[in-house]
Amino acid sequence: MGIPNLASLHNRIILLFGEQPTSIEMLSAHVRGITKPSFTRFITADGYFHLIDVKGSNFYPFPPCISRVLSKLFPTLSTALFLLIQRTNKEGNFTDVLKSRFFETPYFIGREK
Repeated sequence: MGIPNLASLHNRIILLFGEQPTSIEMLSAHVRGITKPSFTRFITADGYFHLIDVKGSNFYPFPPCISRVLSKLFPTLSTALFLLIQRTNKEGNFTDVLKSRFFETPYFIGREK
């Protein structure tokens, strides 16, 4: 699963100057800020999935040849994170996690059948 990294190096620098991080830009497809620790807590909630590995991709403002090296060394500072997650044998659906908690902004969990 790939996610935009709110904690990327360039987003941290942009935020220091009081600007909106690019991963949650107002005129963008992404509406939530995501970091590796937060997403890990989310996806592993109640034991439906476990995290196997994390890789990073793109490292602004560096050119691709340097970006690849930096993303390998510091994946959680990369622009995008790619997480390898695996479903456990737990019975039920992950959407039960969302139904069992109160969120100020609700997640869309699909239409009930």
